[in-house]
Amino acid sequence: ENPQQREIEKYQVDGCIYEKGKPPKRCDFLAIDVISKREIYIELKGQDADEEAIAQISETVERLSENKNSLKYGYIIHTSSQHPETDTTNQRMVKRLQKSHNIIVRFRKTPHKELIDDLIK
Repeated sequence: ENPQQREIEKYQVDGCIYEKGKPPKRCDFLAIDVISKREIYIELKGQDADEEAIAQISETVERLSENKNSLKYGYIIHTSSQHPETDTTNQRMVKRLQKSHNIIVRFRKTPHKELIDDLIK
């Protein structure tokens, strides 16, 4: 949600930025706040494939981030009733990703809403 009407650049990464040849792993969407340049990576999953989703976000950040040292957010949004954030393998992967790319990864169920202002602060 964007009640302050912040200017956000939105990109469809999967199928748009990467579409020809054998593409690298990539997440579905990237949103960037124009003023703060805060990057938000989003991967949608219809089933439990959270290790794959973490890898997709990691590779997308590696290839597309213009702010390597700034704080970023990654969202894995899925329809499953599982709790992937409690899986120890996922926790280790997320921790490594946070250290290497300065990104906070959050797992959420669909539908999910979040105030963009909470991420930009």
